[in-house]
Amino acid sequence: MLGDFIDRLKKEYGVTVEESKSALHGPRGPVSLRHLRRTADGKVRMALLPDIGLDARIMFTVVRSICVQLRIPPADFGFNLDHLPEE
Repeated sequence: MLGDFIDRLKKEYGVTVEESKSALHGPRGPVSLRHLRRTADGKVRMALLPDIGLDARIMFTVVRSICVQLRIPPADFGFNLDHLPEE
């Protein structure tokens, strides 16, 4: 579940959930984007959250993508990668 995944990222990797500060306007009104933020290797890393509820299941490809974007070892979540892709 997305909520469980986010909780683990917060607890084990210091990830925070933030919303965009700029006022975006879509055809149906104001829009804000939620993203995950982590500081690693002296750099701020961000990954967009999928637009689903916290109790929804997330696909393994999304978990892997978020791990790579935030520089979290994908192996910690069961993925078999020798190294993280280059930036």
